[in-house]
Parts: sequence; C-alpha cells; structure tokens
Amino acid sequence: MRFEKEIDSLNTFIANLNGSIANRNNVFNGWSDNERIIGSSNTSRFDNLQIRENLLLRGNTIFRKKFKKKGRSLGLSASYFSSASNSDFYQKSDIVFYKIKGTVDSSQTINQSIASKSSKQQLNANAMYTEPLSKKIFWTTFYNFQNSNETIDRNVFDIKQNEPVNNDSLTRNFDNKILINRLGSYLRYAYKGVNVSVGVAYQLFNIKSDFKAGPSANIFGNVNRSYNSLLPNFNVSLDLKGKYLDFGYSADAKEPSLRNLQPIIDNSNPLYINIGNPNLIPEINHEINVGFNSFNPATFINFGLYSGFTISENQFVTSQIVDNNFITTSKTINLSGGQFLYSGINFGFPIIKNKFTINMNYSPGYGKSQAIVNDIKNITNTIRNRISLRVNLTPKEQFSCYLNSSLSMNDTKYNINTSQNQRIIEQSYSLELNAKLFWGIYSNNSFKYSINQNNRFNFYQEIPILNMSLSKLFLKENRGEIRISIYDVFNKTLGINQFANVNSVSSNINQSLARYAMLSFTYNIKGIKATTKSSNNWWN
Repeated sequence: MRFEKEIDSLNTFIANLNGSIANRNNVFNGWSDNERIIGSSNTSRFDNLQIRENLLLRGNTIFRKKFKKKGRSLGLSASYFSSASNSDFYQKSDIVFYKIKGTVDSSQTINQSIASKSSKQQLNANAMYTEPLSKKIFWTTFYNFQNSNETIDRNVFDIKQNEPVNNDSLTRNFDNKILINRLGSYLRYAYKGVNVSVGVAYQLFNIKSDFKAGPSANIFGNVNRSYNSLLPNFNVSLDLKGKYLDFGYSADAKEPSLRNLQPIIDNSNPLYINIGNPNLIPEINHEINVGFNSFNPATFINFGLYSGFTISENQFVTSQIVDNNFITTSKTINLSGGQFLYSGINFGFPIIKNKFTINMNYSPGYGKSQAIVNDIKNITNTIRNRISLRVNLTPKEQFSCYLNSSLSMNDTKYNINTSQNQRIIEQSYSLELNAKLFWGIYSNNSFKYSINQNNRFNFYQEIPILNMSLSKLFLKENRGEIRISIYDVFNKTLGINQFANVNSVSSNINQSLARYAMLSFTYNIKGIKATTKSSNNWWN
C-alpha cells in the first residue's frame, strides 16, 4: 500500500506499508572429501531438511518541506520493520576420519533436530535540514537513528532411538539490542557547474546482548560494547559543458556482527567450529574515487572513465586452526591491510542515431585479502578483468534487437600454497528480439549462451538458455495484460558459482528450476505501456 499527499506546493507526505507471509521447505544433500597428499583425511555425507515459516511487516513515512526562502529545505523520515520466524531443521551426517588413505581411524554420526523461533523489530528515523548561507554556499546537517531488538531461541535435540533428547551445549538463546546514532554536517559550494562539499559525521554504535545455552551446560553471559567513529567526507564535481569530472574521499565504519561478537563455541558442524570474539572493534574503510564522463549531444558519442581505491583498517578476517583431521576452528579477528582497486572505461557511439548503436566497457580490478591459517598470514591477490560489448538495433517502434557479449577472467594467487592458484573464466553471449505482431500482440524472445571454465578443477560447462513469450494488452486504457511464457526451452538451467577467497577455492553446480511454462495476468490501474525496447542497461 502507498499513500502520497501533496499538502500544498511546499509540503509533501508519503507513506508505504507492505507485508508478506512465506512458507518454505528446503532439502540439502551433499558429500565432501578432504584429503592431504600425504597423511590424514576425512569424508562427510549429509542429508538435511528445513521447514520454515516467515511473517514480515514493513512501513515507512516521508515528509518533505520546502520554505519560501530559496534553497532552504527539511526532510523527515521514519520506518518500522517487524519479522517473526519459526523453523524446524533436521540434520543427519556421517563423518569418517582416516589416518592414512583407506584406513579408518574413527567415525562420527550426527542425527539432530533443531527448533528455532526468532523475532526482530527495528525502528529507523532520519532528519536532514539544508540552509542557504548565500547564493553559492549551502549548509546541511543530518541525523540518523536506529534501534533494533532481536530475540532468538534455538533448541537442539539429539535423536536417540527415534526420541529427541535435549542437547544443552548446542542450544542457544539470545536477546540482542543495537542502538546507532549518527550526526553529521557538511558545507556545499555550487556555482556555474562547480560543486564542492566538505563534511564529517560522528557515529556511535551500542550493542547489548544476553545469551545462554541449555540449563545443564552452564554457559551464559553478555556483550555490552560501544564504538564511536569520526567519518570525514570530501567531494568535488565539475560540469564542463557536456563533460563531467568527479573526485572524492569518504570513510565508512562497519560494526562487527552479533554472531562474531558473542563468545560462544558453535560446533553444530563438527568439521567447522566457530568461536565468537568479544574483542572485535569496527572495521574502517577509506575510499578514494575519481570519474570522468563526456557526452556529445550532436554526435551521440559518450565516453567515461572511473576508478576507485579502498584500503581497510581493522578489517574483519578469519583466523583458523586446521588440525590433522581437517577439523577447522575459526574466529573472526581485526587485521589491517586489505585493499581493493576498481576501474573502468566506457565508450559508446551510434552507427545510425537512435537506431543502431554500439557500447563497449572494459573494467579491470585488483584485490588483496588476508587470513591467518595455523598462525601464518596468508595473502591472496586477485586480478580481475572484464570486457563487454552491446549492440542495440531499434530500426522501428515495432521491432528491436539487442546483442550482448562479455568475457570475465579472475586470476587468484596465494602467497603460501601456490598450487591452489587458479583462473576462473566466464563467457556470455546473448540475443534479445522483441516485436509487435498483428492484433497488438507482442513477442519477446531471448537466448543466452554461457561458458564457465576453471582449469584448477578441470571444469568446463556450457549453458544455452532460451526464453519465449507472447503478450496482449486489453481492457480500458490498456489496464490488463495476458501473457504466456516458456522459460528455458532447452531445459538446461544450472546454477553455477565459482569463487576463490583467502583460504579456499570452490566450484559449485546447483540444480534449479528449469523448463516451465507460465500463463499470467497483470492488472494496473494506471494502464500498462507496451514497448519493444529493452529495460536492461547496456553494461549488464
């Protein structure tokens, strides 16, 4: 639901309300094999089921006020979020440990049920006031407030002889409260295409958490921490008659999560044990960015350059101890030195104005991340390169054609175990055809051909996806649309996820909803506008 009221020419009020109810059943089946070239190893099989119910409610209001004095304005907003969740999780797993390959050392079986209830309420409020100090200089101050309350009851039971038995050591009950206050101000100079702003914000973060395990475990305690950060901001923007230059610096604070702060050992996965760290402090990210854009309205040629560099202070990283049985004990710590560099160049030009255009993009990047593994600092360097091309052909209102291609390469190198170095290559080629046919029927068709490669795993996968649909507008003022669609005509959909991080490499293939047909009806009180033009940006 949405309500908008223009009280008068100076005051506007907007309110939104939405909610949802969801019921989900998820099945997780898997197998893992961890091996050393020489020495111990383990295998694990799991078969899990989760039944989950969610209730969500969200609302917000916005009030905007302009004053008779030019440039003076006031904005107020508030929002409320509430959620409740009930879930039942059933996990079964068999783990076998080997001293040497083929010789069993020990085994472990887990058969548990977990009943969880959680609720969360969050209130946000924001205020911003702008005052013109002169025709060129404006002063803005703002205030942000957030109050969150969350409770979690997670009761774990071991299934023994088909009967549930309380597992107090894994049972957890939390009562969490988070309070954030942020006050800031900045000055902005604006005159003849020159915009300069300088400001600073002060952020105060308070967290209170009470936790306990089951009665017999005798595990309980609390976290009561406060963090404050001073965050400067600087930006210069120049409008040079069709050419735009931006340069800026900003600092951002990221608070540790409750899960990482609470000093509790979570061994629900016996191969990967998490330990909380109440000594964490906020992560600070410093970012410098610069950008240049140019557009010629006579020739329709556009050109852009952009780049940014982020360095992290007290970054959240993992410290892990891996024992001889491949059991990993992990804890989040603060460590400075993480870096990320991104950049790109865009170039577009018309062959025929408004009918045949070409756009190109090249975006290289570099990332440096860190982790501690068995008390040794492991540095991961990743070089990313992506190039894309889009051709737009829209000769008539009744027909449009879009061709897209992209190539991405990620090279990841480790300073300790260089045998894990790898290159991930992803290629994508797509064609989209849209047309207005007879009797006002619209045809929308798209074909995408993807190739995913990873030589580290000898992985190569091709995926062709064809989607087709026909639609027709009807009713007064085109308020109704009926559409028949066929998704994944060739029945080839797969979910593929490849990544490399500070101490692991992964290549996953997931089965997902593939070929299906859908008959749909849409009604819009304002009317529906049919078009053959694509809504996608050219760089997607």
